[in-house]
Amino acid sequence: MTHLRPQLSQTIEIIRSIESQCFRSDMRISSDDLQFIVRHQCFVLHEAIGFITYLPIDPGFSDDPDFKESNMIDLYCPESRTLFIFGIAVLPHHQRKNIAYELLSCLPEANCIFTEAVSPSGVAFFERNGFVIMHATSDGQLMRKIGMAAMRSA
Repeated sequence: MTHLRPQLSQTIEIIRSIESQCFRSDMRISSDDLQFIVRHQCFVLHEAIGFITYLPIDPGFSDDPDFKESNMIDLYCPESRTLFIFGIAVLPHHQRKNIAYELLSCLPEANCIFTEAVSPSGVAFFERNGFVIMHATSDGQLMRKIGMAAMRSA
């Protein structure tokens, strides 16, 4: 097992703590995937009350509804301007205060952003922020948002 630097380990602990208060255990990011995301700095942490995790991905995966099941190392494409949001969470007593919106607005500039919303409230949140449903998956709804740069060049 890879040993993470102390600050990375603390970041993982904070994200895990937030996740444990927001999601069932089967909905949390796997340990290996979370270590990969944190090691590659593909996350935004809002103090200790919320986080968003994402990964720049090869756009070629975008047509596969189950590409999220692929190995992180297979998906990771650091030069890509296509992102996949793997997780977004805000502690329950801090919700409804625009923190999730702030986290979303801190993502790197992208031509396209994907996510899989697994609850009606998740779908509604992403729709309010410009995402559209592409199609249903086994876990929820695969959603996409086209970035402003991509819309201007089209």
